[in-house]
This record gives sequence, structure tokens and C-alpha cells, in this order.
Amino acid sequence: MRLMLWTCCVVLLLLELSAGHADARAVRGWNRGSTQGQLPHTVTAEYMRNTYPLSRTGLSSDLTQGSFSGILLKSRSVIESIFAVRPKVVVVSMFGLEADAWLDQFTPSLYARNITVPGLSPVFPQVHCTAKADVCQITTGEGEINAAATMTAFFISDKFDLRETYFFIAGVGGISPERGTLGSAVFARYAVQVAQQYALDRNDAPPEWNYTYWNYNTKEPDQYPLATYGTEVFKLNTALVERVYNVSKTEAEHKLNDSAEAQAYRSRFPNAPANEKPKVILGDVTTSDLYFTGVTLSSQFDHVVTTLTNGSATYTTTAQEDNATLEALVRAQRAGKADYSRAIVLRTGSDFERAPPGLSEYDAFEFAQGGFGPASANIYIAGLPVVQDILRNWDAIYHRGIAPPPSGFYGDIWQTLSYPPGQAPPL
Repeated sequence: MRLMLWTCCVVLLLLELSAGHADARAVRGWNRGSTQGQLPHTVTAEYMRNTYPLSRTGLSSDLTQGSFSGILLKSRSVIESIFAVRPKVVVVSMFGLEADAWLDQFTPSLYARNITVPGLSPVFPQVHCTAKADVCQITTGEGEINAAATMTAFFISDKFDLRETYFFIAGVGGISPERGTLGSAVFARYAVQVAQQYALDRNDAPPEWNYTYWNYNTKEPDQYPLATYGTEVFKLNTALVERVYNVSKTEAEHKLNDSAEAQAYRSRFPNAPANEKPKVILGDVTTSDLYFTGVTLSSQFDHVVTTLTNGSATYTTTAQEDNATLEALVRAQRAGKADYSRAIVLRTGSDFERAPPGLSEYDAFEFAQGGFGPASANIYIAGLPVVQDILRNWDAIYHRGIAPPPSGFYGDIWQTLSYPPGQAPPL
């Protein structure tokens, strides 16, 4: 590989010399309209022209200045960019046990290539990939800041080309007994950042208020915010979500893991779907660094989801990272580094976020509900068919992408993807 790299550097140098120190127009025209002499990984001259034009590397100025070492270093940088890893799917985990669901089971091994990327979590400094690097796995660390920092470092790394990559966020989360049950696999259409609000302690709030959180620039709970930070709501590509949901439901629902402990705890709830076996369902996810529990906060944030999406989203699962990851992805798309329409979010129910009859909210939180084991297992059971579908149908469907619906809200709450890079959306 090193010999190939330096050989390509020399080729680039000769091309630059033959161009008479010009702006690499000869290289930009090389091989146009021909299939002969293509670079590995189908990286053609057209690809080079669009992505890595030599005029951006400063090779000509180095030649003029006679800096041969500078030429070689910058040529090597260009070649390393061309040979960047180009995964078809990246599984995004948040902590070690979620990552292990894939690292311990996926075949071929995700430990074939372990790529250290500067800026990733100090606890999880590597991206793990198969030998072909068609599937990779990254662990962000828990919480919004860790997720945003890790994914931003990933997107700007020159070790990866992620413009055609599908990002499969797959982890455990709390689940509402009104919408699902322990072990259920939930594919999200919306992610809602529910704690981005004002708050008062119950003892300090007006006595007539049902809830103690209220949106920015409003006067009481359940009013739509008159000021937003841009990360409160994300809508995913629902055409993609529907496809992967149907694939998972068909191929995985009958295989979902369960436990006797989870079954016993479910039986404490009098109504479906809480007391039913786990299923693959559609539902939406909340993001909050606050690890909330109990019927009061859960009901409150259910209302926030309804308010922020005008009733379009269905509060189902709770998590701590997804809006942060999706915001990084929106910015990466605007920077030409990734494609937001290729994001998928799966959360599996590890615990109920409120108590069944007969238990206090605190006792329910501390209770061994039995859901974490099945939820961890079901990340892989429900997620594997999605990865396999992407790989199996790459040429026919996924390579070109699945277009989001042509109308309606899409992306972040500011809809910044509707505006060209460098243009701020009207707020």
C-alpha cells in the first residue's frame, strides 16, 4: 500500500509538471468519457476534478518555489484523500454495550480495520470496519456534547469519505408503556430535544400549572416556542424510515429477544402495548441530557413533543444523543461531507419511563425490570436486516439514495437544508 501511495504521488507530480505548472486542467480532463485507466475504488478523474482538484493542493506554487519535499507531502495528502475509507453503512453506538452488540456478532469482523480518528471520544478513539470497509462502527460516548463532538470529528476527518454513507444510529432507550414495551424496536421519524426550555421547581411554579417546563419566549407550558436554537426538532427521511422499518419488521420481529424477568414486569401494566411481547414499531424519540423518569416528567415531555411538532410526532422512546448526532449530520451535509437523507434512528426499549400501578416512581426506576438484556440484544436482531438490506440492494436502490418526500417539513426545525450553504435561513 505504501509503495502504491508513493507511486501515485509520482504520477501526480508528473501530471502537474506536464501541465506546465497550470491549474491542473489536464488532470481534470484525463480519462473523461473513458473507462480505461480508472483509479481504484472507481475514483475517476471526474471524481478528482469534483473533489480533489490539484489546484487546491498548492502543488504548482511548490513547483515554482522548488520545494520538492512539499510537493511530495501534498501529493501524498491528495492520494490519502482519494483512498479514504468509503463505508456504505456506519453503525453509530453511544456506549460500550451498544457497540458490543455489533462488534461481538457482525460477520465479517468489524475488527478487521481499526482506524484511529483524532477528536473522537478518548474512551472510544477508533472506528471499527470490516476488511472491505463497507460496514463500520463508531461509538460517540453518552450525552449530547459527546455525540456532537465525536460525530463532528468523524465528519471532518480526511480518513473517511462519508458522502454516500448511511448512518444507522442504534441504541437502547426508555420507552413509554402507552406506545411500546420492554424489548420493542422503535424506528423514529422525528427526534425532539425536549429539555431545551425554561424550568421551575414544582414548589416555585404557579399553582395552576400542570407542568413546570415551558418553551422559550412563551408565558406558560404547552405554547409553541417563539424562539428556538435550531436543534429542537429533526424530521428524518420518512421514505427511508418506512423501508427499513418494513424490512426489520418482516425479518426480525418474530426473532426479538425477551426475558422472563421482562415478561413478569410487563404483567404489572393492565393495558397493551405495555403488557404485550416486543415488536418492531414506528415511534419517535426524545433527546435530553436530563435522564428523566416518572409519570410527571414523562407526560410533560410527551406534551412537548406534541407541541413542537404540531401533533405530528408520537412520543415513544427516550434517549440522550440523537438530536446532537443529527445536528452534526445536518452541518456535515451543508459542508459537503455527508447526506442527511441517509440517517436512520433505532431505539430499543430497555426500561419503562414511568411506573406501573402499585409501585412508586422511584421504586420503579430502581426495579430490575428485565428489559436491558433484551433491548441490547434487539439492537442487533432488529438492526442487522437493515444493514443487510443496504448491502444487498446497494447498486439497485441505496447507492443513488432514497429521496425524501418532496413536500413538508424535513431536516432541522430551521429547515436549513432548504437553503444553500452560506445562506442563513430566515428566523
